[in-house]
Amino acid sequence: MTSPPSTLPEQSPFSAFSKTLQEQLGKQGFNLNEQTQPEMTPQTEQRIADAQALFQSKVTLDIIKRSWSPTGVFEDPIAYTKGFRQYAAQWWGMKVFNKSETLAWRLVSSSPTEILYAQKHIYAKFGMEKVMHSTVWMKLDDTGRIAHFQDRWDGKDMPGWWAWGFRRLNALTLPLFMSVPSKVHPDMAEGNGPKGRSEL
Repeated sequence: MTSPPSTLPEQSPFSAFSKTLQEQLGKQGFNLNEQTQPEMTPQTEQRIADAQALFQSKVTLDIIKRSWSPTGVFEDPIAYTKGFRQYAAQWWGMKVFNKSETLAWRLVSSSPTEILYAQKHIYAKFGMEKVMHSTVWMKLDDTGRIAHFQDRWDGKDMPGWWAWGFRRLNALTLPLFMSVPSKVHPDMAEGNGPKGRSEL
């Protein structure tokens, strides 16, 4: 699929993000020198642009087909999803917010197989607003699509075993209530996807 022109906004300095997030990146060994910048390849640019569109409630099947593996994993501190049906419900679920906007972002590291960027995002619902700082990590498969996606709140690692049951319950139940335009990944609808992988 041909990628559309990227519409990424200008990157922000690390000072735009929470102190906690900056400290977490430092502990993980990342260079926060404002004078250095990882290489922004066309693939990296497109994956980040698509991720930002998803966070901003602009999910489409075209984005999913272009950027996500049918068997991809999405996780944040309250959900661990496996496969299109589960991760699609999370992204289409973003539409419940009256406002979902990326305020700042910065590329932290990039390679042909992994992308990490910092993000400051605002959500609004029922007149209440919440600003979230997170690092977004993407592991890419051999086709350049997302095999594993983590939204790390405040840059922290995912919660431990004690939260596992709740996170999986969230992933399994949301598809029962969330309307998604397709029950299968576009690749699978076209007969090109992998067969038989369990989402349990």
